[in-house]
Amino acid sequence: VFLDRRHRSTQIADKIQLCRDYGYDNLSLDLIYGLPGSSVSSISKNLEQFISLAPEHISCYLLTLDDDSVLGMRMQSDPSLTLPDDENLAEQYHTIRTSLIVAGFEHYEISNFCRPGKASQHNLAYWKSEPWLGLGASASGWLPPFRYTNPADLSSYYGNITSRHIQPDAMECSVQQTKADYIMMGLRLIKGIDLFEYKEHFGTDLYLEKQAIADRLISQGWLELDFGHLSLSSAALFVSNTVIGELL
Repeated sequence: VFLDRRHRSTQIADKIQLCRDYGYDNLSLDLIYGLPGSSVSSISKNLEQFISLAPEHISCYLLTLDDDSVLGMRMQSDPSLTLPDDENLAEQYHTIRTSLIVAGFEHYEISNFCRPGKASQHNLAYWKSEPWLGLGASASGWLPPFRYTNPADLSSYYGNITSRHIQPDAMECSVQQTKADYIMMGLRLIKGIDLFEYKEHFGTDLYLEKQAIADRLISQGWLELDFGHLSLSSAALFVSNTVIGELL
């Protein structure tokens, strides 16, 4: 009710069992943390419930609050509703990470955990900067060197198809931008960027390109260089955007 969702938490177990009964053996659940009034204690209770449902995959996202959303407008009119501070949010993230790893999940991407062998193949394509074709209104695609987003308006979308103006607003990315996107997405993976694959892809050495900044971040404990991979340290995961921004 609080988040204005149509489903209720009491229905989740039955819905998951229904999926199991119909043969679905690979299910993923989404957990949003950082809700107004939430705490380490409340997130721990949610995690217990999630783990008891035995999903193969769990994605954990920090709440992004838009001012024009139902919850955003509710918070503007009710001063008693407040978001947790940054320290509490960091503790919630640490609790999520620790609890799921202890429960046997692999932490393979900043926001994603899976049972062994159950990583999201769909999302891995994004994190590895592989090409993808976006079909339909509002869909985005990456067909190197072009990035595009289809119109959200159905009339405009169908108009483009009728007139054969496919991807009229596609943006051709420079090599510099393509490298930046590769770094930004690749460092979201816990194992980080394979420096050999980067060199095969771009013909240059990422570490040598960024050596001064990388060495500083390594000495500060934010980055790790190990077995040919450049990755975020565990301490950097919650502040990943700031650390990655240093390299871009």
